[in-house]
Amino acid sequence: INYAYAKGSVVAVAAGNDGLYVDLYPASYRNAFSVTAVDASGQSAGDNYNHNVSVSAPGTNVLTTSPGNQYLSISGTSLSCPQVAGGIALVMQSAKEGPLHAKYANITAGQAMAQLRATTSPILDDPNPGFNGTGIVDLDSAVRDTSAHALRVESVNILNGTSDGLLIPGQQATLRMQLKNYLSPLIKAKAAIQLIDSTGAAYDPSTGIVHCSVSSLVLGAFATLADSTFYLPIVVDGAAPAGSTMLVKLLFSDTEADYTYNDYDYIQLTISPGFRTIDTNNIVVSIYGNGAIGHLLPSDGDGFGWWRGPIGVYSGNRDLLWDGGLMIAADANRIADAMEFIAQNQSVFSFGPDSLLGITKPSPGGQVATSFSATLVDSVVTSGVSLDERAIEFTD
Repeated sequence: INYAYAKGSVVAVAAGNDGLYVDLYPASYRNAFSVTAVDASGQSAGDNYNHNVSVSAPGTNVLTTSPGNQYLSISGTSLSCPQVAGGIALVMQSAKEGPLHAKYANITAGQAMAQLRATTSPILDDPNPGFNGTGIVDLDSAVRDTSAHALRVESVNILNGTSDGLLIPGQQATLRMQLKNYLSPLIKAKAAIQLIDSTGAAYDPSTGIVHCSVSSLVLGAFATLADSTFYLPIVVDGAAPAGSTMLVKLLFSDTEADYTYNDYDYIQLTISPGFRTIDTNNIVVSIYGNGAIGHLLPSDGDGFGWWRGPIGVYSGNRDLLWDGGLMIAADANRIADAMEFIAQNQSVFSFGPDSLLGITKPSPGGQVATSFSATLVDSVVTSGVSLDERAIEFTD
């Protein structure tokens, strides 16, 4: 997806049809254009919703072709998605030789996505505002409106006094946010700060797993395609569970006399993540704080496999190894391992993390791209076994 995006293409992906507040992949990957569905009346079709959804589009009783030279009426976000892909194509065509040409003759993939997202119409009685995208795709506005604005979070770095980039319970940290304006210039932009828990509900910034004393940021002016860096101090609650997640929602606005702009974007934060992924080169592997390697659960990590499989390898089956781990034995009765063992539907691991899985980014120009490290201890038997785990990814 990132490769296609860098080459000027937009990858539209269906958000899924389970009716859940869930991050489904590949729709939730960065630079994917995630699409959920509405019905013929303009109401939510009740499909998946989350902070990664970009827009909604018709997805109930859509007439489509079927084997046997027939037509079939079916529903789902897989029907919404191609309509959005077609909408992106129309935006790019308009920029090439239509109403958008004068302003966006050299339109980028990011601008095409921003234009479609910024020109939607409201969802009727939206049950999950902010999680079904900005609204319903409006193709007429998308190919004609030259006054839309679109401020987006381009990147986020966690500054915590070390180089590990982790959020630890009880720790103070600062979010370094790079914001970019993709469309028409902004003059007096600002952002209100809202904190959202793992269920999608907003909470008091003095409570929850992350606290923030800043309620708004003055952002100022942005030219088209200009970016700027801003800082947001936060505090991680001392009782925040490892692996827990939350969202920082930035509610953008600009009420300059000639226009009114309202929009939003999200930053997802994870407290003491249980795994880190090595993905600099063509082999990707997730390393867990309990010694597991690959997949701990199907929904966790990136496994152990090809990032881009060689010719002849089906891209949907790129795993080289489903899971693996460490095993150490002092004798037949003293065995400590991180190999998955299923007992009464429970995954049991002998090792537990004694120190959190840290990350180190060496100085640029060296052969080491990233180093992960953790200390593991035997948490099941009293063998006194402990070990230091380190994973290193190289630049070449």
